[in-house]
Amino acid sequence: FSAFVLGIHDAFNELFFCTPQSVTRLDLEETVRLYLNSDVNLERLSGADAVRQAMSEAYACRKR
Repeated sequence: FSAFVLGIHDAFNELFFCTPQSVTRLDLEETVRLYLNSDVNLERLSGADAVRQAMSEAYACRKR
């Protein structure tokens, strides 16, 4: 789980979401766990898309 979440983070950080420098691996994992356990309809999403969506909602990039 951890490696998968970190892989998605490394691939898409600053493209779809922007995590602050202070965010830890455990923070990322908890963000994804909470999202996956929420009432969000995830049936249509792949695992990668679900992780990306969780991080996008939690760590939205500021508009430039």
